[in-house]
Amino acid sequence: MSHFDYLGEQFERADEFPAFAYAEFCEALADGAEENSQQATGVALRLALACVAKKDQQRFRAVSRAKNAKVEDWLKVFYNWSAAEADRPTGQPTDSSDGLEATPETSESLPVASVTSLPEPAPNSRPDLALAISRSA
Repeated sequence: MSHFDYLGEQFERADEFPAFAYAEFCEALADGAEENSQQATGVALRLALACVAKKDQQRFRAVSRAKNAKVEDWLKVFYNWSAAEADRPTGQPTDSSDGLEATPETSESLPVASVTSLPEPAPNSRPDLALAISRSA
């Protein structure tokens, strides 16, 4: 378990990505929530709480209340959680070889597929038939 500092206190970090709280945060941004609106404040608090281990969440709330935490304080908790998670290894090292085998210098390059645009379907026509016809041509 890793820990982080928040307004002069130390808290244990949650183990799992706060997916739902992050989705709510993204949704609020997409809806155009202003930084200091009630919606943004609530969403930012839920996002920060989701980054804290369950056992520390009530203390996190108490510290936030006592220290008059703001939206930017809660967002720092999420950004720090994300940064710490990015630095953490995702798995145990394997005992595989030192990497991929080198490609021989004599190998020929393979042709790259080309994309051709389809003709625009006529008004009131069936696009599925136009696609089938263009593939048969």
